[in-house]
Amino acid sequence: MLRDEPITRVVSSPFARCVQTVEALAAGIGVTVEEDAMLAEGRGIARAETLARSAGDTGGVVLSSHGDVILGLLDALGAAGVPLDGEPVAKKGSTWIFDVHEGAILHGTYVPPPGER
Repeated sequence: MLRDEPITRVVSSPFARCVQTVEALAAGIGVTVEEDAMLAEGRGIARAETLARSAGDTGGVVLSSHGDVILGLLDALGAAGVPLDGEPVAKKGSTWIFDVHEGAILHGTYVPPPGER
């Protein structure tokens, strides 16, 4: 789904399932998966938000994390007035695509897991 996007980084929680989720994408675009312990379950949203905001400056960034981190990020973005297409959910295998410009997250679009599309 993201193969043709201008992705320059793939960053994942070090948990095996998160890494496995993005390995094929990373290999397909010629980058390695960067493991970041701050994306692990229970670590809060600070690192995820920083990485998401960097996307517009450095090209696309793919993050693979856990439901609590994703939902926390979505809650913070919604509270900040960022429009989100879809309910703030974090189903396994789902994707959120954020439009980012100069460090500002302008919009989020939910893409359901492959079995629900």
